Amino acid sequence: GEGKVISIDPARAEITIEHGDIEGVMIGMTMPFTASDPRLLEGLAPGAAIEFDVEQRGDRHFVTAIRSR
Repeated sequence: GEGKVISIDPARAEITIEHGDIEGVMIGMTMPFTASDPRLLEGLAPGAAIEFDVEQRGDRHFVTAIRSR
């Protein structure tokens, strides 16, 4: 997916992303994701433009990779 970082909660390993449609996964929206590894959130700040990979596990979505755009 592609989007913008809205907020980061390192204590919960959570990142809220405003993103466009992620084909085959979900429509565009703003939502929190759990990082599969809290280190993925290091160096990020609200407003950053990112590309990210997401994996669905049950009813939850986890960010597994983040790249700056």
